[in-house]
Amino acid sequence: GTDDKAQEDAAIKIQSRARGMQDRKKVEAVRAASTEKAAVEEAGAEEQAENAATEEVGVSDEAGAEATDDKSQEDAAVKIQARARGIQDRKKVEAVRAASSDKDAVAEGEEPTEEAAEGTDDKAQEDAAIKIQSRARGMQDRKKVEAVRAASTEKAAVEEAGAEEQAENAATEEVGVSDEAGAEATDDKSQEDAAVKIQARARGIQDRKKVEAVRAASSDKDAVAEGEEPTEEAAEGTDDKAQ
Repeated sequence: GTDDKAQEDAAIKIQSRARGMQDRKKVEAVRAASTEKAAVEEAGAEEQAENAATEEVGVSDEAGAEATDDKSQEDAAVKIQARARGIQDRKKVEAVRAASSDKDAVAEGEEPTEEAAEGTDDKAQEDAAIKIQSRARGMQDRKKVEAVRAASTEKAAVEEAGAEEQAENAATEEVGVSDEAGAEATDDKSQEDAAVKIQARARGIQDRKKVEAVRAASSDKDAVAEGEEPTEEAAEGTDDKAQ
């Protein structure tokens, strides 16, 4: 009777372990299918985001309008931040799943199977590949944003130079008129107008410098939030600001 009871207990334990292994295999299959589906969806979303960013950059280059450039930069920044948050959320979900799986294995008093160990290695490699790809895409996006900003800055510089040249020509013409007229009232009015233009030009230069400083600070803040080192362009901008 005792031997039969021991044999029955041993059989129950073997059957329970077998059912546990089958259940874990089913769970792993479901997780693999879910992970593959998520990877496909992520790849499709990233491709759409890259295509949209490329189209927006092309439109901004063709249009050449400052309002369009600012909107494109803002949209690109929002997409980059959303992509980073999505990657972080997926990592958290994977960590919770891994912790839950390890807890179940420990509770059953079984050692991790070879398939589980290989799955862990594959997960680590996949995470490393995702990080590398994310960093590469971030660098490409920042280069695109820098190109758009450079184009916008160059356009603003050309417009500023043209406005200054027109102001100088206008001032020269007014001085010529005042010299020909020789009237004190006209001279006073011309000098007052010239002083107003000079002051307005100085204020415009100061305002543009402030805007550039704000943009540089915003770019550095985004780079720090993503946990990446500042790009060469951002570093040069920081050095110019310090000087």
